[in-house]
Amino acid sequence: MTLLEREPDLTELRNTMYRLGFGSHFDFPERTPVILPREVPDSHWVDPVGDAGTGYGVAGRWDVMSYRFGPATRLGRAVCNETSNPIERQIGGEETIGTSHTFEISSTVEAGFFDIVKVSVTTSFSMTWSKETTFKDYLTVIIPPGYCSWLELSPVMRRLDGNFIYMRRFLGQAFIGKFSGEVDAPGVEGDLSDVIRVREAPIPGRAGGALSELAELRSRWVEEQDGVLTFPAVLLPEQWSRDADTRDVTAQVRSRP
Repeated sequence: MTLLEREPDLTELRNTMYRLGFGSHFDFPERTPVILPREVPDSHWVDPVGDAGTGYGVAGRWDVMSYRFGPATRLGRAVCNETSNPIERQIGGEETIGTSHTFEISSTVEAGFFDIVKVSVTTSFSMTWSKETTFKDYLTVIIPPGYCSWLELSPVMRRLDGNFIYMRRFLGQAFIGKFSGEVDAPGVEGDLSDVIRVREAPIPGRAGGALSELAELRSRWVEEQDGVLTFPAVLLPEQWSRDADTRDVTAQVRSRP
C-alpha cells in the first residue's frame, strides 16, 4: 500500500542534458536507447560533468518517489520466560536497514552509484538520502510465564522509480543510454512514521527442549539465567510469530527520553 507519492522537479536534469547536448532526449525520453548498467565505464559513474564538447556522467531521471512500509524487522534481543512468574525485562535493541536496488551494479561502482542517487534525490526532491539507517529502540515490558516477547519495526521505505541516464560526448562522438529500476531506502516525511510493535507469543509445546537446544547451539548469542532466556530476536522460529499477540507501541517508544 502506497502511503504517499511525490513527483520530481527535473529542471536541473533538463539543464544538464542540454548543456551536454542531449536535450531532445529529455523532452522525448522514448528516443533514448536502453542499455545495461555494466556498459557504463567505471570512471563515468559521476554526476554529469563537462559541456557539449566533452562531457560524461550518469543522472537519475525519476518518475516518482513513493512511500510504503517495508518488511517487519525484529529489533535487538528477545526474552523468553520459562519461570512460573511474570518478569520485567527490556526488549529491543539496534538494527541497521540499508538501501536496496534492482540494478545490477558491480561492487566497483557501488559508491559512485549511491553518490548519484544522493545527488539526484537532492536536486529532484529537495531531500537527503542515506545508504542505511540504524534504528535503536527499546522498551521495558512485563512478560507472563511461558511467553516470549520481542520488539518489531515496520520501517517506512522510500522507493525511487524511474531511469538512470548515461551521457557521453567526446571529440564529436556522442552516446546516450538509459536503464530502469527501483531503489529503496528507509526514510519518512511529513506525518509518516515507522511503526514499532511488541510481539508476545506463548512458548509452544516442547519449547523448553527447543529453547535449551537453542541455548546449546547458539551459546555465544544466548544468555540463560534462572529460566529466562535472552537472545537475538532474529533467532526466533518463524512459526512462533503466527501465534503472537501484537501491540502498537510506537508513541510509547518514540516518547522515551
